[in-house]
Amino acid sequence: GYRINFGTEVEIPMVDNGVAPDLLGGDGVFTATIPASAYSSGDMVRWCVTAADTAGTETREPMFLDADGSPEYFGTIVTDSSINTQLPVFQYYVQNTSAAGTRTGTRASVQFLGEFYDNVFIRLRGANTTHGRKFEFNEGHHFRFDPSIPRVDEINLNERGRDSTSLRQSLAWETYVNAEVPGSLSAPWHVRRNGGFHAVRVFVEQPDRDLLRRNDIDPDGALYKLYTDFTHGNIRDEQVPRKKTRLDEDQSDLQALADGINPSNPNRFKYMFDNINIPAIIEYWAATVIIHDNDQTHKNYYWKKYLE
Repeated sequence: GYRINFGTEVEIPMVDNGVAPDLLGGDGVFTATIPASAYSSGDMVRWCVTAADTAGTETREPMFLDADGSPEYFGTIVTDSSINTQLPVFQYYVQNTSAAGTRTGTRASVQFLGEFYDNVFIRLRGANTTHGRKFEFNEGHHFRFDPSIPRVDEINLNERGRDSTSLRQSLAWETYVNAEVPGSLSAPWHVRRNGGFHAVRVFVEQPDRDLLRRNDIDPDGALYKLYTDFTHGNIRDEQVPRKKTRLDEDQSDLQALADGINPSNPNRFKYMFDNINIPAIIEYWAATVIIHDNDQTHKNYYWKKYLE
């Protein structure tokens, strides 16, 4: 069966009789054609194949075993020759656009670099200046944003905020990379939603295990996203940090850092030189001053513990 955009699924039989579009009868290859009259440029065309054996047992491809974690269809988005941009073109279809703008989110279909991803998760992400969308891809079919880089399981598409050029975020990440600080890859993308131009959005690589591997950093060490400036020297006094890896462990390693750098710790300086990569911190601070990141003093930064 096939489905155009979010219309009703249409079933068509597949044949092996040698009559066009089938090439050779009886060769075990069954054929069907989705009629060109069914779709237009920019439309999303999806399809699945259902077969039954002589015992009546049916199978389906894609299998669609999990409505919240597997593709429902194969598919593509029909080429639209009117698109004229030098930016990478990211296209997605979502039936419930309102739900896509909530933290609860919904499901969507995506096409990028000629590859189609069905039934992926989309939700609201970010706050004042980066209010955008997060896409989380299904296991077994992760996203390729660059042919030279391994696939990733999630990406961010940020709004430009007050930046009329849509370049500040990408230039900021580039500054970190040039300062040899591990950071996300980022670039402006031409984003199309439901067959029409939506906006220029800023792609930002998700800081996670995939990013650690790309930067040749051990992905098995503890990684935290912090919402505290450690001014109290105790993470329990601040907003709860989000642990991104080693989720089966507690946060005692982060607490040890908070205790170690506490100004009241008489061995504070020895602790810092023994446990903190001081040159990396200096490079991070220098780049942060250049890009004028106002958040970094109190929230929205990551801490990485290397595997002992």
